[in-house]
Parts: sequence; structure tokens; C-alpha cells
Amino acid sequence: MVVIPIIENQFRMEGGVGDCSYARNSALQATAFVQVKEVLAKGLLNLELPTDGTVVAVADLGCSTGPNTVSVVNFVVGRLRQRFMDSDSDLMKSNMPDFQAFFSDLPSNDFNTLFQMLCALHNEDESPCIEGFRPRGSYFVAGVPGSFYKRLFPRSSLHVIVSFHSLHWLSKIPPAVQDKNSPAWNKGESWINHPNRAVAEAYEQQAKEDLSMFLVHRATELAPGGLLFLLFGGREDASHPEKQLGSTHACVWTAELDEAWRDLANEGLIDADTRDSFNFPMYYRSVDEFQQAVNESSLFIVQSLHQTKVFAPTHEETERVTDPEAFARRRSNFFKSVLGGLVEAHIGPHLAQVFFKRLEHRVAENAKNLPEEAPYVLNVACLTRTRK
Repeated sequence: MVVIPIIENQFRMEGGVGDCSYARNSALQATAFVQVKEVLAKGLLNLELPTDGTVVAVADLGCSTGPNTVSVVNFVVGRLRQRFMDSDSDLMKSNMPDFQAFFSDLPSNDFNTLFQMLCALHNEDESPCIEGFRPRGSYFVAGVPGSFYKRLFPRSSLHVIVSFHSLHWLSKIPPAVQDKNSPAWNKGESWINHPNRAVAEAYEQQAKEDLSMFLVHRATELAPGGLLFLLFGGREDASHPEKQLGSTHACVWTAELDEAWRDLANEGLIDADTRDSFNFPMYYRSVDEFQQAVNESSLFIVQSLHQTKVFAPTHEETERVTDPEAFARRRSNFFKSVLGGLVEAHIGPHLAQVFFKRLEHRVAENAKNLPEEAPYVLNVACLTRTRK
């Protein structure tokens, strides 16, 4: 029997504010937001807003912890509030609503750190504050734990939903990739890291099912005409799901993870079954795949859909050549900030520490031989809930 991990109970970004925390290792994600926020601003400008003083509700799904989610929500609420203040309608000006912001992620998320940050920012005596933060009274805050592949909010209760860097994570690992009797058994690998089409198709099918459920639930939760804005990992090659990252070099980081797993197995710290049973639940969709899912659902109108590319900062490329050990430590910290929870759930906290040390060593060994860092491809989707 194949035992499928319950991702909802295991998966989380690393909490706190330490060196391995997501808060300290998400600069690239912050850069991506800067690149797409004017697309989001346009969607917010076209959003139909209530004029009767009704509470305007905003939700960030997959919020994680740290400054990025706060910056996104501040931006959304700030733009909506400005629309009321700048309106030519006396009715809108005289009926400035309260704003409610929901921060949602899996139950294992470090909500404590997030709430401590929010409470500090909402204290007018605290300084400095995050750029774009508006003082006390800007919006009310609530946390909503749960998977966004399920219902999270009451029917038609939200006006805006945003989700950044989350939708490429799946609800579960495809069962076939962990089944030794399946042609999609992903022996010796952690992801879609080779040309085995059966593995890619198993992930593709799981991603299709997940996206369908995601759209159904968001359509239920959004008020008619509500805005759904998504930024998530994508791929350029629409025809080949096995080419998740677009180039041989772009797959180096998954190869380094597999090397670290092999190191643990070769040292006798884990057995072959433990190594073979680890896969991470991620799938990068093409624009065509996403568009097809939206068309099949008939629940949303696509306002805009395109891809953007985000490059690592130039100093990281310099560091890779001049100080491979520092580069390796930073990259290992990044992977721990994202995958630490899954690795710990699989082999325990002690061996997880050993794993990330082996990963750091592998990265340092390979650093100088790598070509220039490839960009990260992201899908940008701005959708409106249909009114039927």
C-alpha cells in the first residue's frame, strides 16, 4: 500500500525571523511583486465597489509569514481606500467602508510571527514601519488556517482575493509517483527532474484536479464581479510538462537536492525506501493550461494573463564565483525556508539538519561550474468573478 503524506499537516514555510526563515529568504518574491503590482492596480481600479458602507473584504491565500504578505495587503487596501477618497461620487465619499483583511495559510503556518508583526505595525508608536503601511484603522485583521483547495470563507463574502507564489504547490503528491508498481514511480528523484513522461503526467493530472477545485471554491467565496489576482510559478513550454524549469541549468537546484538525499543514503543514515518515498508537491503550469482550466470552469473572466521573469540579484551571481561557501549557505537557507517542514516530517528534525548541511556542501562544490543563473518564470493572472 502506498502511504500518501498529508501535505496540509506537514507543509509550511519556515517561521520566525532567523537566518533560515521565509521572512529572511523571500527577497526574490518581493521583487516579483514590484514587477506586477501595476497589473494588480489596474484590476483594483476596475473593481466594482459597494457604495452602501458594506465592509470591503480582502484575502491573501498562502500568506506565509513576514513582510511580503503585509506589503501586498497594504497595497490592495491602500488603492481601494484611495478610490473612495478620489471618487466623484458623493455617495462613495460619504460611505467609506471598513476594510477587513484575511491572512490565510495552512494550519502549520507560523501565524504568531505574522500577527506580532501586524500588531507592531498597527501601533502608531512603532517605527520604522513597512513601506506603504497605513496607520491604525486601515483594516481589521484575521487569520484563516486551511488549505485553499477547500472552502475557506462564506459564500460571496470577499471582494478581492490575492495569492502570491502559492498556486504551484499541489494539495498532495500524486499517488502514482510513489507506487513501485506504477510506470510513474519516481525512484531516486524528488520531482519532475528527468524525461520520464509518466511522472510528469501524474503531476499534470494532480495539478489539473487541484486547479479545478481552487477555481470552484474561489468563485463561491467571491462576490459577483470580485477580483482574483494570482502570481505563481509557470513554465514557457506548453507541450512538455516534464520541462518544468525550461533548461538544464534551471534544473540544477533539484539535482542538488537529489544529491543530498543520495549522500544520506550512501552514509547509511536513511534506507532506499525512505529516500525514494520523498517527493515534493509542486507543478509549474503553462499559460495554456491555466487558460484552459478557467475556460472549462466558466466561473471567471480573464482580464489579463501573461508571464513575467524574475532574475536573482546581480550580487548573488558575483558571490557564487567569489565566495562559493557563502553562496551555498544562502541557497541552503533558502531551500530550508521552503522545504524544511516537508523534510523534517519525512526524516525528523535531526536528520533534516544533516540533509541541509549535505545540500550546502553540494552547492558549494558545484557553484563555480554553473552558468549564469536562469530567470524564474511566473504566471500573472487577473480574473473577475462572473455574475451568473
